[in-house]
Amino acid sequence: MRRPIAFSKSHLHSLEDLIQEKWSIGEFERFQCVWLRVALDLSPEQIATGLGWHIVSVRRVQEGFARRGPEIFSAKAKGGRHHQNLSLEEELSFLAPFLDRARRGELSTAKEIRTAYEMRIGRKVTKSTIYRMLARHDWRKIAPRPRHPKQDPAAAAAFKKTRRNNSGSPGTGKQPTKAKASSPNVSRRGKGRPHQ
Repeated sequence: MRRPIAFSKSHLHSLEDLIQEKWSIGEFERFQCVWLRVALDLSPEQIATGLGWHIVSVRRVQEGFARRGPEIFSAKAKGGRHHQNLSLEEELSFLAPFLDRARRGELSTAKEIRTAYEMRIGRKVTKSTIYRMLARHDWRKIAPRPRHPKQDPAAAAAFKKTRRNNSGSPGTGKQPTKAKASSPNVSRRGKGRPHQ
């Protein structure tokens, strides 16, 4: 079994000053890891059982308190954007020209943005990197209208009626039908391929 960390009376006095602090749940549990060891001389195994933690986590908090003092209780949790290509502010400044183009009514495609992004960071990235960045900044896909707002519906209907068939002459607008396979052993997937 590992030898527990030795704490002095000065550690106990510094902890007693902190008892009345307002803590979040995680901060209070870290405080309890150390306080139960210093004040009540409980082993890390007993503290871990009482808090529902792993023994290694309890020891890690106790070692952190021995090295850094009370700041360990309010330490920020690990995590975050450690592998980012650009910070959020840099992404905003990168997207600003595309936003200006969009305000003028011009379209910006993900392909254009990806090319500019790759030039900015100096290496290739996947499409998902660009789509995640656009989603982070609340960009969304807006497609142009399916028809022109000044389109004349009567002219469009007349055009559909006079559509030409494959022979080049005006017709009914129906497509010619394909011939069906004559043999039951021939698949429609390819010529001469038997069913399996």
